[in-house]
This record gives sequence, structure tokens and C-alpha cells, in this order.
Amino acid sequence: MLVIQAAPVLAIAYLVLIGGSSILPVIQVWLAKIVIDHFVTHAGLPQVLPLALSYVVLLLINAGVQPLIQELSILLEDQTLAEVDKRLIEAGSRLVDLVRIERPAFGDELRSVQDAASAAPRLFPFLQKGPGTLITLIGICILLFRLSPFIPLGLIIVSIPYLRSQYHYRKKLFEAMVRRSRSAREMEYYFRLVTSPISAKEIRLFGLGNFFHTRFQERCSDALAEVQQHRSREARSVLVWGMLYAFMLLVSFAYVAVQVGTGFLSLGDFSLYINAMIQAESKMFGLSASLNVLYEALLLLRALFSFLDSAHPQIVLVPEGKSQIAPLSLSTGVELQNVSFGYPEEMKSVLDEIHAKIPSGKVIALVGVNGAGKSTLVKLLTRMYDPDQGDILLDGVPLKMYDLFSLRSRMAAVYQDFARFALTLRQNIEVGGVEANTLSLPDEQIKKAAYHSGADAIAVKLP
Repeated sequence: MLVIQAAPVLAIAYLVLIGGSSILPVIQVWLAKIVIDHFVTHAGLPQVLPLALSYVVLLLINAGVQPLIQELSILLEDQTLAEVDKRLIEAGSRLVDLVRIERPAFGDELRSVQDAASAAPRLFPFLQKGPGTLITLIGICILLFRLSPFIPLGLIIVSIPYLRSQYHYRKKLFEAMVRRSRSAREMEYYFRLVTSPISAKEIRLFGLGNFFHTRFQERCSDALAEVQQHRSREARSVLVWGMLYAFMLLVSFAYVAVQVGTGFLSLGDFSLYINAMIQAESKMFGLSASLNVLYEALLLLRALFSFLDSAHPQIVLVPEGKSQIAPLSLSTGVELQNVSFGYPEEMKSVLDEIHAKIPSGKVIALVGVNGAGKSTLVKLLTRMYDPDQGDILLDGVPLKMYDLFSLRSRMAAVYQDFARFALTLRQNIEVGGVEANTLSLPDEQIKKAAYHSGADAIAVKLP
């Protein structure tokens, strides 16, 4: 559905071309049999030439369609990646608070989502080879069924254990990846520390390169050992399955040879069934590989869709139309009534039954040791969190009754760990005043803001 929603017309055209091109190999095998039978019976050129030309035309059509399918695959891949990115940005915008974002587990979840987003293109190898391979395989099995129902049934039966083992292998590998997601995030972090200019001075001054290299190696060794264990099991499964399949093919070839030798089958039939069995082997391997790719992609995409579906605010939002617009200026001020709050997954409360009044028109300084709750109070005032108990009133109205966008548009905050946006100076000023449906501000408004903030003194020194 993701692919179809991203580009419905392209997706339908893509699937139609794949379906058509998948039938061609079956027709070619059948035509080859008829052409050989005509040669053996010494049929004249008028009877053989149209069949031979048809065979060549099918080869040309198949060769011509493949580049078109490949081009459509690339276009669909680009459209799907754009759709995934758009949905992720929309989901991130819906997380209007910090309840989920500041949880330690959110980093691991985010890494899984990023892996899932990069897995979306893996659907296209399956779409290109999976359904088409299945269609061709069904056609081949129908041809083989005419010779003997035991041959296609035997090929299918010996394939089932292998497909099941591949399914379990991919599942175990994915579970291992999930278990190791924190280790992978630590490895990525150690790499960034050693190579980033931000931490370059400390790493070199204190000689921490070897320290982080050792920790990286420990995480890497643990992850590789588990993956290698699963891959060894897969190798054994592939070997056993390959031997079973080879034995089945050997029996099938012998059966066809006996049937030709006794005159039950013609030379064209021999060509038909030998080519069909070779195609069946090739397509069975191809289908197995495609299903592995699909299953792995679906496991990863499950994390993506789980994130998209669960990306909702954790704070209480008043339904649209029932909220109040925050006042432009305060009349009475801010009041905290029996406010208590503790961060999720932490046992101790940061704020405990706080009562306070902050009158309008006053400058208030909160002084305290680290962890006293100063930054936490700012987060509550800006509704990054809601209190566990009590209410915060703005001009006598609880904060949660105000429209969130209008409330935050009345506030300004400079946090300890403030963000640095990689934008131009103009855009850095602009983001402080854009409305919900506005992408830019007039020049005069930008200059006025720059003047009052002192940013104009910085601007004149820039290129």
C-alpha cells in the first residue's frame, strides 16, 4: 500500500509489465518444443519460420521490457522514499511534547525507524522478481504437470523445508538486531566521538582514542559473534536443501530420458521438460531470495509503521474549537497550584506539591542547585510535559485549556542545551516569528527583530 499510495499510476504500470514479462519465459519454453518437433518431422520452412520468428520476437520483447521495468523501479523507489520521509516528518511534528522523546529507549526506537526507512527500497527487488518469479514458476509447474504430477509436487515439497528455515533465520537475525540496537547505537556514538571536531580536543588531550576504540571493539565482537552463529545454521540448511533438490532434479532428468528413449516423449518434449526443470530450479532459488528480502523488509517496516501509528501527543490537548487563544499580555500572571512532577521511568519526583504565584510585570529569578527543578519548571510552563498533579494557571486559566500553538507563540525560551539551526542568519531570525501557515516574513519585520535583538550588529560583519 505504501508504494501504491506514493505513485499509484506508476505502481500499476510496473505490476502490469512484471506480470506480462513473467509469462514470456513459459511461452518461450513451449515454442521451443514446437519448433524442435517441426524440425524433427521435417516440416517445411513455411510452417517453422513463423514459430521461430515468434520465439525471436518474444526474446526481443522481453529484452526491451526489462530496461523499462528497471526505470520504473527507480522512479517508484524515489517516490516511496519521499513518501516515507514525508510521513516521518509529519509524525515527528505530532510529537509536540518531550514525554516520549526524552525517554532513554527513544534513541533505540529512532534507530530502528531509521533502519526501517532505509529498508523501504528493499521492497522493489521483491516487486521486480518476487511476483514475476512466482508467475513464471506456476506456469513452469503447469507444463511439468502434463509430464507427471509427481515432478512439480516433488520440487515444491523439497522446497518447503528450505523456505521455512529461511523464514526462521531471518526472524532470528532480526531479533538479534533488535537486541543489539543499543550496542549498535553505542558503536555509532564512539565513532562520532573519535572523528567529530566537537570532541576532538578532549579526545586528544586526555588520550581517549584507545579507550573508545576498545569499547567499540567489544560491542562489535559481541554483535558479530551472534550474527555468525545464525549464518552458520543457515549455511547448513542451504547445503541440506541443495542436496535434496539436486537429487529431485536427477530423478526428474532420468524419468524424462527414459520416456524419450521408450518413444513416449518426442525430442521437442525432451527440450520442453529439461528447460522447464532448469527454469524451475532457477526460479525456486529466485523466489526464495525474493521472499527473504520481503520478509526482512517487512520486519523492519513494522517498526516504521508502529512509530507512525503511535506518534501522538502525550500531553492533554483540548479538541479543536474548544480551546482558548492565549492572551497577548498577562493580566494577573502565572500561578502554580499544588504542582508535582517526576520524569517517566524515574522513581523520585523533581517537583513536589509546589505552590507559587508569579505576578505579571515582574522579573523573577529562580536560583537552586543542579536537579532542583528549574529547567523542569520551564518545561512545564512551555507544556513540554504536563504536571502529574496540580495545575499551572495563566491569567487564572489552566495551561491545558489554551490552544498549544498560540500559547507557545507567546513564549520565548533559551535552554541550557539550546539548538543551533544550520540556516542562514535571516532564516534563524525568521523561525522565531513564522505562523502555522506562513513560510516567510517581510523584510521589515526581519530587520526590526534583528535591530531589537542586536543581531543586526552581527549581520553587518557577515559576508
